[in-house]
Amino acid sequence: PVKCGLPTLGPNSAFAEETATPKTFSHTVAIRCHPGYALEPEAGAVAAFEATCEANGAFSGMRECVNVDDCAGVECGEGKCVDNAKPTGNHPEDYHCQCNSGFEELIDEVSRARACHNVDDCPAASTCLPGTCADLINDYECVCPEVGYHPGNHKCERNQCQATPAVANSDA
Repeated sequence: PVKCGLPTLGPNSAFAEETATPKTFSHTVAIRCHPGYALEPEAGAVAAFEATCEANGAFSGMRECVNVDDCAGVECGEGKCVDNAKPTGNHPEDYHCQCNSGFEELIDEVSRARACHNVDDCPAASTCLPGTCADLINDYECVCPEVGYHPGNHKCERNQCQATPAVANSDA
């Protein structure tokens, strides 16, 4: 019988059986992709295949396992999705969001989905008192009471009384 031995595996695959034995003509060996890899980059793609020992002593059906694109369908919002080069097979851990300036990546506690959210720039102890702080992107502004105050340099400044104008023929 023609002997093929065992095929040379790609860097992202392994034998499906713990102890693969050398193969002879017409016998197959099952191969699986490592977690986070598949035969196509789409999530849910087939991640296993068989190679067959042929009459010439070589294997046919060898395939390459590729990194699954964990960014497919992911919306990071104010940023872009980056697929990790070394996947784990755990989708939420196999990508991250590279956020625009003023935004940070947050992970939803339930779905484990990642997205970019605005960083709250309002200081802990508000300098806007007696008004309130309104967060912007990479900044904040003070919303001051309508009477007696005006916004100025990240704080509510008290309106200054104007000097009494001189009035002709008066003691003022």
